[in-house]
Amino acid sequence: MKHIVSLTALGLLVSVGLTGCPDVSGSGDGDNDAMGVDRDARAEGSGGMDTDAAPMPDPDAASAPDPDAAPTPDPDAAPTPDPDAAPPPPERDAAPMPELDAAPMPDPDAAAESDAAAEPDAAPEPDAAPMECPGGGGAAPGEWPPPTPAGPHLLFGSVNGSPGEVVSVPVYLVGNIPQAVALQWDAEFDWDVMAPNGPNGVPPEVSAGRDAVASGHFVEGRVSRCFLRVLVFSLANAAIADVDGDQQREVGVMTFRVDEDAALGRTVITPHDVTCGGLNGRIPCEAVAGSILVE
Repeated sequence: MKHIVSLTALGLLVSVGLTGCPDVSGSGDGDNDAMGVDRDARAEGSGGMDTDAAPMPDPDAASAPDPDAAPTPDPDAAPTPDPDAAPPPPERDAAPMPELDAAPMPDPDAAAESDAAAEPDAAPEPDAAPMECPGGGGAAPGEWPPPTPAGPHLLFGSVNGSPGEVVSVPVYLVGNIPQAVALQWDAEFDWDVMAPNGPNGVPPEVSAGRDAVASGHFVEGRVSRCFLRVLVFSLANAAIADVDGDQQREVGVMTFRVDEDAALGRTVITPHDVTCGGLNGRIPCEAVAGSILVE
């Protein structure tokens, strides 16, 4: 091939050198033959390319399928089952869940009725026993005023009152008892005729007498069963004063309200459980009843 190209180039050079320019008129056969030879030479030069160069791709060859190439899977196509694959296990039907009936809610009213039915009937409360008080209160003695003892004694005063009226009954410590520091007594009376005026009454059911006030004594009282219990005491253990020096000390005052339906006449207030206390212990003393004349 190299020899053919050299000869062609030599012919061109000879033609140019001889004529000065190629004859383009095409009048001679030799020129046409020369051009034909040149075309043939170029054609041969083109066809005679090096076989080691990469071939030009053929557009028609790209569209032709390669019989040896693996087929491209179609994503929309259903998968082909494998005949050698193990068959899938049979699909089990899910066991239905047993439906449990909801437990009924307890009826609180029914429970209350059953409890009430189970409880036995309460035993009837016994009637309150009538209050029985010791004798002496409410009955006028055959001899009035009662006799006065010669020794030291506690004396309830006697006053007059009307139905519905509040009356105060003084209490005296009589006799030569210079060392008396405390007193206690129970006063019995007729509840059908009168009643204590109460701790918040005006005046209250008990209060300190003028001699007890002078010596700084306190007086407290409360109703206990059929009685009005009274206590006279001193925080300093002072002796009960005798303001007048007549050996008749007013130690306390009891206040009662006469019932509006009280019968007219004298009702007695009787002392019980009288205790006189001294600096050196208990002092013996007696007691004398008082009264209210309802008129």
